[in-house]
Amino acid sequence: MTRLEVRDQSGSGAAVTVPAATLEGTKGWLAVRADDDGKPGRVLGHAPLKAGANSDVRVELDRPVASSQRLYATVHAEDPADGRFTFPADDPTATQGGRAAAEPISYTVEDGAPGRESAGIRDDELPESGGVPPGALLAAGTLLLLSSAACLSLALRRGAADGS
Repeated sequence: MTRLEVRDQSGSGAAVTVPAATLEGTKGWLAVRADDDGKPGRVLGHAPLKAGANSDVRVELDRPVASSQRLYATVHAEDPADGRFTFPADDPTATQGGRAAAEPISYTVEDGAPGRESAGIRDDELPESGGVPPGALLAAGTLLLLSSAACLSLALRRGAADGS
């Protein structure tokens, strides 16, 4: 008998926890997969399952998600028994009630979640920067322009005085 119990959840996008997964008679794998038009798609991460009942199985995602989306938890039988997750070539999806042991999860990526990354920069690593207010930049630019004009005017006067 295979049984899979999931719950909608939120987090940083780096891991998913499945409350219960049962796989009778063999060891196997719990995979978290992307949504592919309403069915399980590519594997984002996987974790081992012992034969029998497993609770609070945490799956670290090899491919973290950056936005809220539907994910799927799927149970896979260990076949062949080589200790490696080799789906889709091997380790077929187990069945529950005559259908694939796959359940959708609504996953919400929390804003500002520790460890959330964007373009390789972690939100919790960004420096505190006030920057320069636009008014200060405008005033500095105006001062620089006026002082340059004054220097040019002075240089032209001296050049005229020396040339007369």
